[in-house]
Amino acid sequence: MIIDVHCHLGQLKMFPDSYIDIFATHISHIVPGLSKEAVYQSEIMKKSFDGSPERLIKEMDEAHIDKAVVFGVDWGLALGEPKIPIEEYNKYIAKASQDYSDRLIGFFTIDPRRKNAIELFETAITKWEMRGLKIHPTTGYKLTDEKSRALFKKAIELEVPIVSHLGYITALKGYLAKPRYFDEITTDFPDLKISLAHLNYGEIEDLLNLMFCKTGVYCDFSSHGQILMMNSPPDFYRQLRFFMNFEGVKDRVMFGTDWPMTSNIMSLKDWVATIKNLGNEKVSQILNVNGYKRFKKSEITKLLSKNAQNFLKNIL
Repeated sequence: MIIDVHCHLGQLKMFPDSYIDIFATHISHIVPGLSKEAVYQSEIMKKSFDGSPERLIKEMDEAHIDKAVVFGVDWGLALGEPKIPIEEYNKYIAKASQDYSDRLIGFFTIDPRRKNAIELFETAITKWEMRGLKIHPTTGYKLTDEKSRALFKKAIELEVPIVSHLGYITALKGYLAKPRYFDEITTDFPDLKISLAHLNYGEIEDLLNLMFCKTGVYCDFSSHGQILMMNSPPDFYRQLRFFMNFEGVKDRVMFGTDWPMTSNIMSLKDWVATIKNLGNEKVSQILNVNGYKRFKKSEITKLLSKNAQNFLKNIL
C-alpha cells in the first residue's frame, strides 16, 4: 500500500486572486525567459491549479497510490477572499472524498480567526464525513492564540489528526509556521496528533529535535523533496536518511506529494519511483560517500505506508 498524506484539491477560483498573481510573478522570476503574462497562459499554471478529484485519481492510479489525504487552503483573511467561500470549498473536498471514499481522505481546513470556525469544524467531521484538520498559520495567526488553542481542543475531542504547513512560503508569513511555534501546543496538548509538512524546507535539525521530544509529532517530505530531487538529489537522500537514522522518529516520517502544485516538477508516478528506489545501488553509493548507511526495504515501507497507517489509524 502507498499513502499520500499531503495532497490538495481545488480550482483557480478557490484561491485568492492576489495569490495567483504573486504565484505567476514568482514563477517568472525563477524560470529564465518567462514573463508573468506567459506564465498565466502556460501549462505551469494549468497543472498547478487544476486540482480536480478526477485528475488526481487518474494520476494516483498511474503511480499506484492507494489513498491520499486531501484538503484545501484558507488564505482569504490574509490575501483577500476567493470567489468560492471557504465553507463551499470544504464541501467540495468533502464531496470528493465521499465520491471516492475508498481512495480519498478529506481533511477540513479553516483559519481559526473565522467566525464559527469551531462549529464548522465539528459539522465537517460529524456531518460531512471529513476526517481530519489542515491548518496554515502562515496566514497570520499564532498557534498559541486562544482561537487556535480552541481548534486543537476540538480536534482532540473529535479524535482526529491534524496536518500543518511548516516553513516559508510565497506570499505568506512562514516564520509563524516554524518548529519552535509548535513546542508549546504539543506540550500543552500531549494527546494531539499532528503532522508538520515539507521537512521544514531543509531546516531539518530543529524539526528533528521537536519530533524526538514530542512523540505525537509526525512529518512529511512533500514539495521540499521534489524540489531537492530537481536541484540536488544527494541532499534529498542525505536529509531523509538523517531523519531515518533516529529510532522513534523514523516511525513518523511520511510520504507526501503536495499535488498539484508539484506536478510541474515531478509526476506522482516518478515521485513514487524515487522513494521506491531509495535502496538501489546508486543511491546507496551516494549515501556511503557522505558517511550514511543505505535505506532498508523496511524503512521504505515505513515511508510509503506504514507510518501513515499509524498516523491515520483511527480514521482509515
